[in-house]
Amino acid sequence: MWSKVEAMGNTVARMYWTTVQPFWRKHLHDDINYATRRLLEFGRPRAALDYAHLDWGRVESEYIHGILAGLPQSNEPSLSSDRLDTYAIQQAFKVLGERGALTQAELARLEFLYLELFWLEEEGGPPNLEKEIEANPDLFCQAIALAYRPENDSDRRELAEDERNAAHKAYRLLDTLTRVPGHDTDGTLRSDKLTNWIRKAQQLCDSNGRRPIGDEQIGQLLSNAPMGDDGVWPCVPVRETLEAVSNDDIALGFEIGRRNSRGAHVRAGGGTQERELAGQYTEWAKACDYTYPKTAATLRQIASAYEREAQWHDEESAAQRRLGY
Repeated sequence: MWSKVEAMGNTVARMYWTTVQPFWRKHLHDDINYATRRLLEFGRPRAALDYAHLDWGRVESEYIHGILAGLPQSNEPSLSSDRLDTYAIQQAFKVLGERGALTQAELARLEFLYLELFWLEEEGGPPNLEKEIEANPDLFCQAIALAYRPENDSDRRELAEDERNAAHKAYRLLDTLTRVPGHDTDGTLRSDKLTNWIRKAQQLCDSNGRRPIGDEQIGQLLSNAPMGDDGVWPCVPVRETLEAVSNDDIALGFEIGRRNSRGAHVRAGGGTQERELAGQYTEWAKACDYTYPKTAATLRQIASAYEREAQWHDEESAAQRRLGY
């Protein structure tokens, strides 16, 4: 069918590919790639997505890449719902990841375009983008520079729309990150590599007037640390790093990140849940007292915050009982 269209000349072909709404069927390999390529050539990545998404396994990687790269700038109407688009895009990333056809940097750039897909995902943030940031702390600092004004900034002009969009995107990126930097090639988290990463990030944030917020964001990143093999949180490499680099801003970010990671939860009456959490953090602090005193102090800050929250819930529950609701 495509050959008949092309045989009618460029004018007819252009009219066809700029207006056609192709429907999915059991494609031959050449058919689906030819049609997808032509739709992309005529600036129709959304039509290409609607056409090809049920058969990603047959679509060549360069065309999947073209669809994902072109969608954010496309003004085409979609034949599918946003929910279906989200699923189709997730599957496209899965196929590209399994094939290994794109570099980590190329996949990272695509992931940045679709941060909303990774935000608050249980399985973690954008994997390739996180690895790029782990390899290049300057990317982390660039995001901070876009998301936050410099300390002591006297320029209070209202940001232009493109600046606001960039700031929102950078803020969302920082909020999406879950991978603690400093892994070895075999995936082992090492305190020396993590400490070096942090020191480089601090120097860069210092140079652009964003050191305090930079340290706070570093603290939030460290709060994603896994449990230690000894049953104490955080793991030993992060404890060692906190002893080397921690300050008030890092400790604050560490506390904020950890408390935010609790997420939504079902409430019981009073502050029982918060009191149990306070007890857990106190036990971890005791385990760190002699070897990791800075970590212990930060864990006690978190425990104290939960104690205050428990008291507040106790008082609120008592007030509700007195009022009869």
